[in-house]
Amino acid sequence: MTAPQTAWTLSVSQWPGYLVHEQLKTSPYRAEIRSQEGFSKICAEVVQEGEEYRFYVAPRDAQTERTQIGRSYRSVRRADRFAQAWVRRNFINRAATPASWWRTAGAFVAGILAFALITPSNRPPTLIAGERAIASSTYQPEQTSASALMTLNESAPAGEPQLNADELKTIQTIGAAVGIPLGTPASTESWFVFADPLCPYCHAMQPAIDALPVAQRPVIIPVGVRGQLSAELIASYFEAVDRNGHAAGRLWQSFMDPAFDETRAREVVSQYPASPASKKKAFLTLTLFSKLGFKKTPTLVSAGGRLSGPINETTELRTWLQFPEAE
Repeated sequence: MTAPQTAWTLSVSQWPGYLVHEQLKTSPYRAEIRSQEGFSKICAEVVQEGEEYRFYVAPRDAQTERTQIGRSYRSVRRADRFAQAWVRRNFINRAATPASWWRTAGAFVAGILAFALITPSNRPPTLIAGERAIASSTYQPEQTSASALMTLNESAPAGEPQLNADELKTIQTIGAAVGIPLGTPASTESWFVFADPLCPYCHAMQPAIDALPVAQRPVIIPVGVRGQLSAELIASYFEAVDRNGHAAGRLWQSFMDPAFDETRAREVVSQYPASPASKKKAFLTLTLFSKLGFKKTPTLVSAGGRLSGPINETTELRTWLQFPEAE
């Protein structure tokens, strides 16, 4: 630690297996989120850069992998307040009933989140706008999105971005835990789509997905990357599924309705205010999205780990997925 132990105030998180250490007696703000075993650590701190103060989250102390949360501030006090509120909202909730979701979803998801944040990566840092949204809010069709999102794997075909085995396994595990199967349940044969219900490019691609046979449809990993409303909607989606037993796929399909807009999104958020457990699920998927270096939705991941931006024609989609020709 960079400060004496006496300068830290210990707060016990309701996230099982983790402790949050906040440095409250000095400024700028700093916190460490650590596993009880002590081997996993996430650092959250306000850093002065020139005349501005920025809030970063990083695995351990790896400054090259840190992620900026929110905007820059001229005042260290405002940056400290924002950082403290963000840490407490995402990791500390004394009023919550402990372990409600983790008992049902399984403790392995916490390990996956730790893996996503702590595993070394050569990805560049990703700016998160507002509090949760990845910086880019529009998709540029003329760009090769996948090559911009991911460094190339040496074994992949020329120009084809490829996840490594550990990254693909992480997606498969989180997809099985919180993903939305539009066809068969998640497995090693599944392909995945990272999608935002307020993303027009996700809506534009949905007809191509719907035209596939049910057995060939993807597992959706929902991410809120288009601002605060989008992030809240994802958390409320998980709340609706958990609380009222809504069919996950059917509810997601309602989000993909062409008439679904911000007004309807606010209605969902108002009807299903998210619990801490639902917020953690939304935070989990966004953390994975950010850690992998993805910046735009939809991002497609094949069963073998190949990556693509949106594909709006069913025939082209089937070709990219290497599915057999329809009879």
